[in-house]
Amino acid sequence: MRKLTFFFTFLKVPLDYIMILTAALTAHFLRFQVPFITELRPATELIPFQAYLAWTLLGSLGLVAIFALLRLYAPATKRRFFDEFFGVINACSLGLALAVLVMFFSQNLLASRFIILMLWFLSIVLVMAGRIILRLVRRLMFQKGQGLESIIILGHGKNAEFLAQEIEKNPHHGFNLLARFENFSPLVAREIINLGKKTSLEALWAVDSEYTPEEISQLLAFADEQHLTLKYGADFFVTHTPKLAVETF
Repeated sequence: MRKLTFFFTFLKVPLDYIMILTAALTAHFLRFQVPFITELRPATELIPFQAYLAWTLLGSLGLVAIFALLRLYAPATKRRFFDEFFGVINACSLGLALAVLVMFFSQNLLASRFIILMLWFLSIVLVMAGRIILRLVRRLMFQKGQGLESIIILGHGKNAEFLAQEIEKNPHHGFNLLARFENFSPLVAREIINLGKKTSLEALWAVDSEYTPEEISQLLAFADEQHLTLKYGADFFVTHTPKLAVETF
């Protein structure tokens, strides 16, 4: 799943650029080619298309850079839709503000105000449309069993049982449950190592909240040794190391 996550994250960069460029060209077309708009508000100055295209190619790169600065390309196995949506709005709004400043100092604000506003709106719509398409493609791949993150659940009780059933019933979440063990022991550790050799095991989910600090330390050391991500379902324990990520559910 990590490789798939990075792949789709990489795809967002050229896709966003194409969508922003499309939004810019559409805004120019609407402003100068659509009779209803040109008659309603005649353009006081015609912007040469070649000059507009040159600025658009450069400006689209600048907006993609703003996306990167706002961490819209940060790899994440799960990113909520509305977090991404508002992130795109913030990035496009910042780009709009910078564009207005540039136009103000170049004394072209009144001539291009409609284009800038349309570019802001269309960029949000088209960028999100592209990202929704990527989400749908990724979900379809998960449903077909492609790119799933292979995990092992450690724990007993209702929480562990619920997670195991949810993962098995809904592959679109992006996880493949290899096994479930009620506790962690040397015998279980050997079984996990054997599974890791036969499969692409990526993570351990420690669901049981009754783990002692000593047991957690053992899990940390074991996961680090096996280059696995450990997700521990307890809010009081969150840490990160280069090879290890301990997270809360």
